[in-house]
Amino acid sequence: MDFLLNKKQRELIQIAKEVARECLEPRAYEVDKKADHPRASWADVWNHGLLGMTIPEEYGGLGLDPLSYVLVVEQLAGGCTNTAMTVHMHSVVMRYIDSLGTPEQKATFYPEIVDQGKLFGSWGSEPSRRGGTGSVQTILSRKGDQYVINGDKHFCTMAGGAHRYMVHCNVQGLDGGRNIVMALVPHNNMGITVKGEWDTLGMRGTVSPSVSFSDCKVEDDWILGEVGQAERSGIGQIFGLGYSAVYLGAAG
Repeated sequence: MDFLLNKKQRELIQIAKEVARECLEPRAYEVDKKADHPRASWADVWNHGLLGMTIPEEYGGLGLDPLSYVLVVEQLAGGCTNTAMTVHMHSVVMRYIDSLGTPEQKATFYPEIVDQGKLFGSWGSEPSRRGGTGSVQTILSRKGDQYVINGDKHFCTMAGGAHRYMVHCNVQGLDGGRNIVMALVPHNNMGITVKGEWDTLGMRGTVSPSVSFSDCKVEDDWILGEVGQAERSGIGQIFGLGYSAVYLGAAG
């Protein structure tokens, strides 16, 4: 299918193509070989304004529609699949903040990306939950005056590299199929333990091992939206489009 692209879309695609060719591609082999976070490439993506692709314009982002977004991600993946995949995971979290976050949360979290170049990871996969199916076993429960997270996650992209992790949780006492909440947990929070190693050809630089949570404390204002709201947002479907764009870019 041919799309008639507007001037802004063509300019963004050209910027992404140049970033991929001049900045990402020269590092891509070493990033994957060393299985390390592509921090220098993240900085280049940020410096060209592309870490805020899915942040609304009023908060300093680009506010891209889904078509423009996947076209940019495809170009980035042509230079480095590790960088493109991690930026995609980060960008999905930005959509959740836009959809579920309060004005106060947006004013807190978005500047960490726009002004500081931080990345946010998204951790939803579990041993018994693949592809968005099955019940979430990671539990968010009340303990004293705070919430805590307990459970295990798989494929935790940017573990040890992202600034915050959006953890998909089931609220204690509720069915974990459609009663999910998202908690934005800082990377240096106590109670987060990385388990095992990550060694996947072509995606080693996403650094996506398993992670265990043990009484990991969560402040009230780190929780996005109401119970079940994330599942009804439709963002999970958009997430799949970005995945496809990464692999199309890698194949191209």
